Amino acid sequence: GGDVVSFVDRTMVLARTALGAYVEGRRDLGDADAVRIVLGLHDKTSRDELATWGIDDNAGELVVLLTDLAQRALDEHAAPVCTVLASVAYQMGGGPLVSVALERALCCDPGYTMARILAAMLHGQVKPAELRSLSRKVRRDLRRR
Repeated sequence: GGDVVSFVDRTMVLARTALGAYVEGRRDLGDADAVRIVLGLHDKTSRDELATWGIDDNAGELVVLLTDLAQRALDEHAAPVCTVLASVAYQMGGGPLVSVALERALCCDPGYTMARILAAMLHGQVKPAELRSLSRKVRRDLRRR
C-alpha cells in the first residue's frame, strides 16, 4: 500500500540528498539519516534502484557514500548496503572493493541472494559492462512499475 511506497520514496530522497551533498564535497551525513538509508535498503526496490545509480555520472561519489554507510552499518543490517556497494564498484570496473564488500555481505547474511548472484558473476568473470547493461534493464523495469 501507500506506506510501502512512501517508505521507498523516503529512502530514495534521503539517499539522493546525501549523494548530492557528497558530490558537493560535504560528507557530513548525520547518523539518523545514515541509519534510515541503511535500513531502507532492506527493501528490494530501494536496494535495486540505488544499485542502478552506478551507471550515472556520480558513481565515484556514490561509492564513497556507500562505503561510509557500510562502515556504519551493524552486521545484522550490512548485507544490503554492502551488496549495493559491491554492485556499484563492480559496474565501475571492479577491484578489491567489490570482493571486500561482497565478503562482508555474505559473512553477515550467507543466504543474501543478490550478494550470491554478484559473487557468482565476479567468479565467472562477467565484465563490468555487462553488469551496467543489466542495471539499465533493471532501471527500465523499475520505472515501469
